[in-house]
Formats: sequence, structure tokens, C-alpha cells
Amino acid sequence: MEEFNVTVPVGVTFRDVDAMGHANNAVYLTWFECGRIGYWQTMYGDDASYVDVPFVLARTEIDFLLPTFAGQRLTIGARVTRLGTRSFNMAYRIVRADDGAIVAEGSSVQVMYDYAARRSMPMSDEFRAALARIDGDDLLEPASGA
Repeated sequence: MEEFNVTVPVGVTFRDVDAMGHANNAVYLTWFECGRIGYWQTMYGDDASYVDVPFVLARTEIDFLLPTFAGQRLTIGARVTRLGTRSFNMAYRIVRADDGAIVAEGSSVQVMYDYAARRSMPMSDEFRAALARIDGDDLLEPASGA
């Protein structure tokens, strides 16, 4: 998990498990969200209000590699991989805490959003710099795409 500057521990609970006996696929999206929340807290501190997040989730994908079961401890890694002018991409990795085996990997696209106007908006220089403080100045290269 060296390439992830933000990691969050989670436990697989009984409610996460489906009739097949392993964590339901929808739970992985919640675990990715835990990674985004951890990232937000790393950006702005533990007192940062998640209500103030200036983006919406636009796309996500997951590769399921190993099943997880109730009682297991996991670590979620989250990092920013691309900054655009109005959006950014994140990558995620979920590993078992006991042996480091990769359980799932995925990605998401977040779009900067003006909730009052109900439309996308340009990414501020301040937000861009806050992301770069965590995942490196190479994110500050000229913006690519939306």
C-alpha cells in the first residue's frame, strides 16, 4: 500500500455479508466512500464537514479479486490519479489487514459541483493544491480533460 498516502481501516460486519456468505458487491462502494472520507479528512482535518464536499461521484468501477467475510479487518487505500479542469480521478485498493492480500481494486471519477446552481464547476486552484499536497506536485501539471 506504499503508493497510497491515505489508508483507512474497516471491518467486515455481519450486515455486509449476503446470502452467499461473503461481503456483498455493493458494500465495496461504501468502502471506497470510506476511502474518500479519509482523503477529505486528510485534506482538511478531522473537523472538516463532509457536507462541504464540492464534488459529486460520476463514475466508479471495481475489480473483485478475493472474497471477504464477516470478522475480517481490511485496509482501504485511496489516491488521486488525475486532475482535470472540472473533475478528478481516484484509485482504490482494498487489502486484508492480516496478510496484505488484495481483495479489490477500483477507480472513480468525481466532478466538481455547484449544488446551488445544479451544474458542474471549474476546480479551484485551492482545491487542486490541497489534492497535490497529498498525492504529489505532478498532479499540478497542466490540466487534462474535463
